[in-house]
Amino acid sequence: MTKGTRYVEIPAERLVSELEGIGLKVRERGGDFAWRVQGREQVFDLTVPGAAAQVRIFTTLDGAATARGCGEDAIRVCVGGLEKERDDFGETGKLRFRPTEKGIKILRTAPHGVADRVATFLERLRGAVREAYVRAREVRPCPDCGRAMARREGKFGPFLGCTSYPECKKIVNLPRAAAS
Repeated sequence: MTKGTRYVEIPAERLVSELEGIGLKVRERGGDFAWRVQGREQVFDLTVPGAAAQVRIFTTLDGAATARGCGEDAIRVCVGGLEKERDDFGETGKLRFRPTEKGIKILRTAPHGVADRVATFLERLRGAVREAYVRAREVRPCPDCGRAMARREGKFGPFLGCTSYPECKKIVNLPRAAAS
């Protein structure tokens, strides 16, 4: 077996269809979804209803008919909050994504011998998005500004810090046992 033979070439339209299907299910539950371009990637945002955080999926689509070549990409799933960007003159009106956790990287791989390797990969992607959706619902809102709180580690132990820092400096100390 040569290096890279486990990688799966994903047709762009199949990946888009899968993510939009997930987005429509979220919309049925009162949330929303949107696509945006960020650098060489297309980014898929899921707004979780009633949550302080959202799910962001960084895809490998760059306008091509398929995802980028084997070994050059992975799809990343991350939970985070949105904050307004600021410049020297105040708010820019743009929103910036601030992760509340380290995202997970999903390699475009599938075992050999399965009938539909793309479907196998997409099932793993759906599972990762489901898990991130649950984590986004569990993110605590900041008691001062309502933005998402992220777990951090400081010299005095673990704490939750507002993702809109430095505008909001709210922290909530956590017991040391909560660090795991």
